Amino acid sequence: MTYKWRTNPEIIARLIQTASISSFRSRDIVLEPTESMTILQDGKIVDTYTEQRLSKIVGGIGKKLFFGRKSEEKFLFTINTPFNLQYEFDCRSLDAMEVKGAITLEMQIQLTDAPRLVNLFANIPQNPMDKENSAYLTRSSLASILSDGVGHTVLQDEIGKHNLSE
Repeated sequence: MTYKWRTNPEIIARLIQTASISSFRSRDIVLEPTESMTILQDGKIVDTYTEQRLSKIVGGIGKKLFFGRKSEEKFLFTINTPFNLQYEFDCRSLDAMEVKGAITLEMQIQLTDAPRLVNLFANIPQNPMDKENSAYLTRSSLASILSDGVGHTVLQDEIGKHNLSE
């Protein structure tokens, strides 16, 4: 039996506390060529895996009864393929003319950068109805996190330099 971390194509990353994955039998995790998994124990990165089968790594009554778990163990799953973020903007030019538009950013989470996403999960609320103690990073939540930086720092600064009435 395998554990499925991505249940929605909108999800690009997920942080899971391994103690919350409960099942009678141990479960395997199968990582596709486009996915990676980082193991964190007590806040430290232990290892990163991609494109392989990790046998009996989560769940199982025997592990809980006889072996226990590390005090604080989490899995960070990410996709490593390019994905698009949609962003609408509303800026002002140098002569105070309103400029509205939309941009599409193509992004990709590199394997070496995946563990850095842990910091983003501090700003993402967890779903209280979720059985597993996990947090999701979706395309829309990443777009909203980046919206201030893209909208104000990049677009407003660049559009604000131009006089559009000429």
